[in-house]
Amino acid sequence: MTGIWAIAVAGFGLLLTVLNIVDKVVVMRERSHRPWEEMVNRIGSLEEWKKDVDRRLEEGDKRFDGIEKGNQVTQKVLLALLDYYLNKDNSDALDELKKARKELYDYMTEH
Repeated sequence: MTGIWAIAVAGFGLLLTVLNIVDKVVVMRERSHRPWEEMVNRIGSLEEWKKDVDRRLEEGDKRFDGIEKGNQVTQKVLLALLDYYLNKDNSDALDELKKARKELYDYMTEH
């Protein structure tokens, strides 16, 4: 009878050892995957941030293009004004001034 108890205790000890080993393997596997999951999450958030930055840069480029166009129209108007006031007897300067006024008016009504 004591032999059966010895085998039962040894079997129970073996079972506990195996379960402990399985538990350690599961814990190690979870810990080894945790950095990977954190990295994937971080890469995902960085990709979202990059999309937002790219969108803002594109919007900024469009704004700068509009500002550049406005500057060009304003400079044409100023140049036409200078030509007109420097050459009042020149009808071409008056025509350029009228053309510049139209361009400025068109630009202002578009934007």
